[in-house]
Amino acid sequence: TVAGAAAPTAAAAAAVRARDATRPMTPHTGTRWLRAPEVLFGSRSYAAAADVWAVGCIVVELLEGVSPFRAEADIAQLASLATKLGFPDEAEWPELGALPDGDKVLFAPRPPRPAAEWLPRCGGAAVRFIMRCLQWRGGARPSA
Repeated sequence: TVAGAAAPTAAAAAAVRARDATRPMTPHTGTRWLRAPEVLFGSRSYAAAADVWAVGCIVVELLEGVSPFRAEADIAQLASLATKLGFPDEAEWPELGALPDGDKVLFAPRPPRPAAEWLPRCGGAAVRFIMRCLQWRGGARPSA
């Protein structure tokens, strides 16, 4: 399952961070469907916020029975995120331009789809938790 596969990936990434916090990390880690936006945009210095993103995706899969974002390539994965979560403007995510691939794929800023449309089985508390985890900016997500 996706949840079973995510635990070793998160644990391995945490071990690498603990061993050498200055060492660059790969943007091609883990399951694409669980990758945080900063990882999809090529970040090599992501933090626990990327794991929080993955937790949000896993919670959706557990409650809804399907992965919230599922694509076969990184650009399509980003489009999947933007379709449901909208896409932030520069004021909402100023760090985007500093990411290695932050200027390679640009989406027009747009508002998110209502969560009830793509999270129909989730109650209010679950939706609030999921949406906090699935913030475009890593710094806006809850701490691990």
